[in-house]
Amino acid sequence: FNKSGQIIARNALTQRMQGDWILFIDSDHAPQPDLVYRMLSVFTQRSMDVLGGFYQFKEYPHQPMAWMWMEDKNGYAQVANWDRKMKLIKVGVVGGGCLLISRRAIEALVIKFGQPPFSPIGIYATDDFDLCERCRQAGIDVWWSTDIECPHLSTRPITQADYDQGRVMGDQGAAA
Repeated sequence: FNKSGQIIARNALTQRMQGDWILFIDSDHAPQPDLVYRMLSVFTQRSMDVLGGFYQFKEYPHQPMAWMWMEDKNGYAQVANWDRKMKLIKVGVVGGGCLLISRRAIEALVIKFGQPPFSPIGIYATDDFDLCERCRQAGIDVWWSTDIECPHLSTRPITQADYDQGRVMGDQGAAA
């Protein structure tokens, strides 16, 4: 799967952004009508630089698109279990399918690394991992909102409630 067109597009958008933030939403997602408002509310109230919304892999077992940096393993581990009362979690990587980034972060990454923020760095195979790894190396926190959903499209959106209530069945990932 070649994501070079997506990487080129994301980098071009960050180079042309005119405001203080940019929101990326993949075309195969079903954002709620108030998604931008909710993300910006959290983002600005807490002076964040990177915030990802909650969504999951389309494929079974539909794990969330969030990973924690494990210092002892010098790598990332996917978030599978978390305290459901926590609506905002500092993580290492969030998926790029629902991603809000500040101009401040983009400019800091370009200055530190001398290239656009979504450029491949050869460590990971995806632009979202590469971006978040750059953030980690630059000391930029990456946050994950478990309360703001932007699920993948399906015959219907597969939500966190589906995952929690065991409505996701079968090894093909069909939703009941």
